[in-house]
Amino acid sequence: MPSIMIAAIAASASGLGPGPAKAITGVEAVYTGADGWLSNPGTLGMPSTSRYLCLSYWWNSTNINSISPVFCIGNSVAQRPGSNGTISVLISHDSGFDGVSEFAIPSVLVRTGYPDENGVDVSYFPADFNNFASYTHLPYDGEWHWNFLFIDSVAPQITWLVDGQSLTGYTTIKEGPGGIGTGIPTAMTLSGSSINLFTIGRFPGPLSTNPSIALVDTGLAELMVFADQQIDITDSVVQAGFIRPSGDPVRNGMSGATVFGEDVQPQIYLHNDASIFNKNYKDGGWDTLGNYTDPGSNSFTVNGTTLVTATTDPWGGEASGF
Repeated sequence: MPSIMIAAIAASASGLGPGPAKAITGVEAVYTGADGWLSNPGTLGMPSTSRYLCLSYWWNSTNINSISPVFCIGNSVAQRPGSNGTISVLISHDSGFDGVSEFAIPSVLVRTGYPDENGVDVSYFPADFNNFASYTHLPYDGEWHWNFLFIDSVAPQITWLVDGQSLTGYTTIKEGPGGIGTGIPTAMTLSGSSINLFTIGRFPGPLSTNPSIALVDTGLAELMVFADQQIDITDSVVQAGFIRPSGDPVRNGMSGATVFGEDVQPQIYLHNDASIFNKNYKDGGWDTLGNYTDPGSNSFTVNGTTLVTATTDPWGGEASGF
């Protein structure tokens, strides 16, 4: 943990690395549309298994779906009976209803030890579904909000922050007969099927074609994923690598290295407008003429509706310019 802290201090103090190029439209965010989603069947430089997983993203939506998958790691082929594709990580916004109004709640499911049937499910849900007022709802108000979460699959412990504030009323639950020392499968070909699959906005597997569980009317910006890095997301110094005192995102370099320094970079970093959001800046770059260099297999494929640039971004940019 100390190495992460020191890197965060150095990064926030020095402004390490070049900033991203200004979006062509003046807006550095995307909109998924009613059925737009992203996928990548590679490993993205992830370790085969990870004890830790950290995700940071900016979100803007008004439409609450029954299940809105934000980020998944899994496989495109269902393996065990009743499964909807072999999912090792599912981070989503789920809907709740109190008889009067609908609201959104955060949901995390990680499966360790796969493809062993004796693996363990670690989940993050409201501790008391009968007392909806006791836990924090996710904001679906048409404004930009920062979501920051950290998973320790061995402890097990899951922490989720919204706009830097810890959610209340949620608990980490461990279920299953097996041990959890093997960590989360984050980049491995699982038994019985051919490819690892990362998805944003859809489940992998048979449910991927179900429109009721898509990200709908959703803006996304500055999505970062760190695998197997122990990060204390409750530490104000760490948070300063992601969000400025003014409440907007830190403008990071193309690789995301300015968050913690060159030694700790995200395996996934998606940002800017629709022309390059899916390219995964982690291994891309700009040539001397200002053209983006496609990182190839590390790019995400856009599925369904063509990804479009959002009308606003977390910095206050608009389609007509800043």
